[in-house]
Amino acid sequence: MRQFMIWYVLAAVLGILLFQQFWTSYTQVERISYSRFETLLDQGKVAEVTVSADSIQGTLKEPLPSSRREFFAVRVEPQLAEKLASHQVVVKGAASSGFIRSRDRRFPAC
Repeated sequence: MRQFMIWYVLAAVLGILLFQQFWTSYTQVERISYSRFETLLDQGKVAEVTVSADSIQGTLKEPLPSSRREFFAVRVEPQLAEKLASHQVVVKGAASSGFIRSRDRRFPAC
């Protein structure tokens, strides 16, 4: 009887681990370049977006090759992105540090 219970516990733990693996892979967000975001947008593959001061998060109508539909891209100034895109340059953004932004607010340029 005791050995029977051990197998149930082991099966339950294995089931939980498998569920966690599938859930984690399903809920992860794909980080894409700003150029890739613009390409997907031009192709009409973007379903919805949330735009913040320095990033864009959204959902695609169809999954990416990685099977993910959620994406994240760092925003780039539109004029700069347009100029770089005209030269076929892949545009990747980088989120600014919170320390730098807070320092700039406290010590504005004279």
